[in-house]
Amino acid sequence: MYPDKFTDKFDENKKAVAELAEIPSKTVRNRVAGYITRLVKRRKAQEKAESSA
Repeated sequence: MYPDKFTDKFDENKKAVAELAEIPSKTVRNRVAGYITRLVKRRKAQEKAESSA
């Protein structure tokens, strides 16, 4: 939904999640940010593999 807001850096994603969603639990907010970080890293790796193939 906001692909331009998220990067492969966890700390930046934590801030973006805090701005975009009202998640009262710090633990859940960090888990969401971590999940998004993993998705972005996978997507970048996949794009790199496809471009080199």
